[in-house]
Amino acid sequence: MSQAPSPDRPAARPDTLFAYGTLRFPAVLRALLDRVPAHEPARVAGWRALALPGRVYPVLAAGGGTAEGLLLHGLTPPEWRVVDAFEDADLYDLRRLTTTDGRHGWCYVSLPGVVAGPEAWSAERFAAVHLPGYVEHCAQWRGAFERGTRPEAAARTAGGGRAGRRPDGGRPAPSTPPAPS
Repeated sequence: MSQAPSPDRPAARPDTLFAYGTLRFPAVLRALLDRVPAHEPARVAGWRALALPGRVYPVLAAGGGTAEGLLLHGLTPPEWRVVDAFEDADLYDLRRLTTTDGRHGWCYVSLPGVVAGPEAWSAERFAAVHLPGYVEHCAQWRGAFERGTRPEAAARTAGGGRAGRRPDGGRPAPSTPPAPS
């Protein structure tokens, strides 16, 4: 991410991610990571997955409610580089969250000032309406990332408008691992 790391990020890369949005889908994980990490259902209280106007993916915002998701285990440093580049630094910050049963996972949560819609994001609606096209966009994004080109250009050439593609703020793919955070 392009901003300063959160003070609660570990000195070494974490290996468990709490995924509440599109990263809950095995096809998306395969497109981005070339595998589906070990995972298990999890919930975090005090957070809600909210729809973003004009986008098919959510943000996790603090507030009443409980967000459902998955704990993805065993992410490698190269996989974290992919996920960090994929998640929009203008929308998200990586924070350590505690699940309702006391486990921990790192999660991309909404930055202050990000305006989400009032309605909850629906994984079911995303799967029914957007998943196949989104997976294709993710695969093209990953190809651009691997080539070191601007990933948003790959998404644009895949025919995605604003909805259905993950913006990355025009950041090029990183050529070196991010600094320990």
